[in-house]
Amino acid sequence: MAKQYYIKRAGRISGPFSDSEVKNGVKTGRLLEQDLLARSKDGPWRTLKGVFQKIRAKDTRSVVRSCVVCGKSTDSKSNVCQACGPAPDSSGRV
Repeated sequence: MAKQYYIKRAGRISGPFSDSEVKNGVKTGRLLEQDLLARSKDGPWRTLKGVFQKIRAKDTRSVVRSCVVCGKSTDSKSNVCQACGPAPDSSGRV
């Protein structure tokens, strides 16, 4: 059976939600760090702050890479290093 979670905000309990629904809610901003999370409607409740930290850490690992020119960390979605500019192509041209 898949994990199910309940969310508590301002005393109101919603759910159950799947693991992927909770992660998506965190990523899209629909869930907040101060919202409470539990596996049961009866608790125990904990804030989503820890979940946010884990998701952010995972996202950071997946989008950071090193510049091929200077070796500094750069965003994997961009071909431009903030330190040295555009990365050269295979012919050595920018």
